[in-house]
Amino acid sequence: MKILPVEDCCGEWTSQTCAAYRQAVSLWCDRHSGERSQETLLRSALNFLQVQGQRWPIPLNPEQLSRDVEELGRRFPANSQDPQRLKTLLEILLRQQIEQSWYRGFPRYRHEEEVAGDPQLTCLQEISIPLKFQFTVLRERGSQRWLSRVRRQLRVWRNHPAGGTVGMKVTRCRPEMVRLLNEICDRSSSRYGNRVSLQVNSLIRTLDHQQHLASLGYWAPLNTTHGTGYAADLERDWYLKNRPRLFDVINKVLDDYQQQGILNVIQEIRVWHICLNPAWRGNYGGDWGFNEA
Repeated sequence: MKILPVEDCCGEWTSQTCAAYRQAVSLWCDRHSGERSQETLLRSALNFLQVQGQRWPIPLNPEQLSRDVEELGRRFPANSQDPQRLKTLLEILLRQQIEQSWYRGFPRYRHEEEVAGDPQLTCLQEISIPLKFQFTVLRERGSQRWLSRVRRQLRVWRNHPAGGTVGMKVTRCRPEMVRLLNEICDRSSSRYGNRVSLQVNSLIRTLDHQQHLASLGYWAPLNTTHGTGYAADLERDWYLKNRPRLFDVINKVLDDYQQQGILNVIQEIRVWHICLNPAWRGNYGGDWGFNEA
């Protein structure tokens, strides 16, 4: 896949404009916490983007937001019919505007064949360096489908951090994301005082898989940055409910990355969605021993 120049991806987003925009989104959410009209919510969100685009020299895309809401509502009607789900969806899409702008024009993986054929990717199950995070693989062929269900039930029974996820459909990923996730684990361990192996629920998600997830009720827009390979979902809900002190540590570490402009972080209900700023890709690239075994 062609790597675009950083200046083509980042637009006019600086640390200051990102922080101001995120604060404005939070205020928008607070103002509409009791709103029950779906039409009012959507109209207000579109107007919000138009106003913010005039206030700051930042590229926003209300047309894409409108298309995403329409598509996700078509695939799972409760997204547009339930005001609470619509508010959550709109907040996620508003917060995704930063990373959507970062990777505007960047190619997305459409299907698994494109992922398998990209030599820039490495497989989590085969790389030669230690992984400091944990992940679960979704196996769907033959009897493996049944075994995957049993394994998930066992994870739930054991109260494992991966109990809330079916597992990764795609285990190939960008080496930069491996090094970033290892670093996040290191920083979390240092602050926590014990080894932290974060549960990573997903990395690359193809556009085909996004369509499937959307039909199941997940907030999975087609233009997701998961399709670029530079986004990840980290388990959040389990840490909040079972390890509140560790939850606070991870939250603070991710906030530090966001304040430094390295990541865009979205706190969804079950996960922390993170996306790597393309201006920082080089900091996590290079030859880091990612030769496959």
